[in-house]
Amino acid sequence: MCHVAISAKAKAIGVERKRPALDKNWATMNHYCDCLRFYNRALAARSRSNRDYLLDESLGGCNYVLDHTSADFAFRPELHYRNGQAYEMKGDHAKAETEYLQVLNSNPAGVPEVYQSLGDIYERRKQKAKALEFYTEGLRHSPESKALKRRYLELGGKEPFPEPHVKAATPKARPPGEAAAPAGPPEAAAPTAPPEPPATAPREVAKPAAPVAQPPRQVIGSPTNPWCRFCPEAVPPQDPGTSKPQAVPKAAP
Repeated sequence: MCHVAISAKAKAIGVERKRPALDKNWATMNHYCDCLRFYNRALAARSRSNRDYLLDESLGGCNYVLDHTSADFAFRPELHYRNGQAYEMKGDHAKAETEYLQVLNSNPAGVPEVYQSLGDIYERRKQKAKALEFYTEGLRHSPESKALKRRYLELGGKEPFPEPHVKAATPKARPPGEAAAPAGPPEAAAPTAPPEPPATAPREVAKPAAPVAQPPRQVIGSPTNPWCRFCPEAVPPQDPGTSKPQAVPKAAP
């Protein structure tokens, strides 16, 4: 479940999770799971002492990761945000504000929920103008948030709601040696005639084959077919002893 929680949060905040062998910062992320687990238990705690104990354990988990990762670790804004929630539940709003501002200093768009948390802190302090600034900026990052829309309108914000931030499209890299396109409007290209079809050699027409001469049709029983079994008179007599045809004596001239 720890790996699932880390992967889901990394995907939500747009962070690429890497193996510890490739990035040592990810080797201590099991303590981030402790941070989440103890905070969730504190939400259901029935006594103040038990809740404070669980919140301290939650802070210890996230702080351990913060103490053992580099300053450019992309997951640090999420860790500061979790610490801010723990301090806010303990009632220490000053420390919660410090942690939330650390989120904005690291990555203003990394954890959009931090704008609502900061706005709530300033609204409790009766600093409505400053709270409205955070609600407005939060709507630019999370334009579908119903909670931010409600707070924005309650503090005097007017519709239409603030325009959301649009991510700039990354230009495609040109191959080396390719010239850049001209800045001016493209000129209309002159119409060109359609290409002519390639010339093909005339197709030779196959000449009909000459008819093959067929032998004359033999009629059964005629003298031209003397060996037919239907014409026994045309068969020369055979020698009964040798089964060979006997020589027929020639007629005298």
